[in-house]
Amino acid sequence: MPTLLDFENELRASFRTTSVEKARFRSEFQRSVRESLRIGRQLEEAFGIAWERAAEEVSISEEGQSELFEELIRWAKNRR
Repeated sequence: MPTLLDFENELRASFRTTSVEKARFRSEFQRSVRESLRIGRQLEEAFGIAWERAAEEVSISEEGQSELFEELIRWAKNRR
């Protein structure tokens, strides 16, 4: 018979972000930054818009977002 701990572990696993979801988030974010920069937005504005768009398009946990945040900041800075 499943225990409460089994249920908790199963629930936590359902909130984990897979590498596929991270790759989709990363791809959507990068596409959106490029598009924003192409139409003349400043990098800081482009970053915020892209982050929101990616979060709307790809369901990803807060943990997954935090894992990608620093990586995508570095990527965006290199776009200058």
